[in-house]
Amino acid sequence: MLATLQAAISKALAGPAEVNTIMFIIAALIGQILHGVLKWTQGEANSPVGWFTSNIKATIGAFIANIGITITAIQLLPIDTMTAWASLYAGLLCGLGSDTLNKGARPAWTPEQRATIKEGT
Repeated sequence: MLATLQAAISKALAGPAEVNTIMFIIAALIGQILHGVLKWTQGEANSPVGWFTSNIKATIGAFIANIGITITAIQLLPIDTMTAWASLYAGLLCGLGSDTLNKGARPAWTPEQRATIKEGT
């Protein structure tokens, strides 16, 4: 049974387009996760997971956008002639870009904070 599964997987991934597509999709998911890590390192979230769980609706919207952007990019890009690195890079950028829709739970500014910004400009 394992040999049959391996044969089916190798047949499905026989061409460069299929391998690049799989790599692109995985890179897009990793890019979306890395955006949460970025927001954590910038202090906008308590943890990378906290960035995604603080606003579930925005996270679901960003995930749906990631799927749409990924499908569109795969259809428009010359995925069968791209190098593996180009496929990974483009997928990573799609994932990072799609999660910009997820604003997380940012605290609202107080009138004092707004006044400080207005005075400084």
